[in-house]
Amino acid sequence: MKTNEDRKTNTARHYFISIDCVIFNFDQGGLKVLLVNDQNEKENWRLPGHLISEGETIESTSNQMLRKYVGAEKFYAEQLKVFNPISQYSSSDEITIGCFALVKSDNHYLKNDLKLSEVQWCKIDEALNLNDKHRMILDYSLKELRSRIWQSTIGFNLLPEKFTLLQAMQLYEKILGIEMNKSNFRRKIFKMGLVLDIDEKEEDVSHRAAKFYKFNLENYEQLEQRGLNFKF
Repeated sequence: MKTNEDRKTNTARHYFISIDCVIFNFDQGGLKVLLVNDQNEKENWRLPGHLISEGETIESTSNQMLRKYVGAEKFYAEQLKVFNPISQYSSSDEITIGCFALVKSDNHYLKNDLKLSEVQWCKIDEALNLNDKHRMILDYSLKELRSRIWQSTIGFNLLPEKFTLLQAMQLYEKILGIEMNKSNFRRKIFKMGLVLDIDEKEEDVSHRAAKFYKFNLENYEQLEQRGLNFKF
């Protein structure tokens, strides 16, 4: 009869490590995720993924993948966890590490070497045909984003370099699935000193032109040390 040590010796294999990434973008008033279709099949959309090559790190592989699919050089990315841990009796040879990235809405173009039929920005509630693993990674990423957005300025990584307060409020509303009071939101944002008036307004709009603001990074670093509370 074989012992556990015998099984460990006989089942030794080489494992592959892949990075599967949820790439979020906030565009036209909605939160979207980038999906990939390598085989041009309607039902075969998936999250972007890439095997870690020898000599590469999780960070370098994630950065390479983001440059490939969205052409972005500046983005926020965070590693989540392993989504299919392997035991000595597992039949899989691949370990999947999930991560999520936030790409600013003025930097969501697709690189020229990818066909439009191979990638698409999909509304979160329309990303229905993912396999079980990718659905788990997407759901976990959303949960993390919704949790973190209350205690940090992580959401500002989805806004363009200059934005209106309405855009910022809509971002929070869409991610959290709630409605906010506009006056309370403005009051809280200004009180925390998180935005700077850049003395610019919208142009060529049919409504009253709104002011543009940008994120006050210097003030955020001071606030972060005291703890943030985004309960509007």
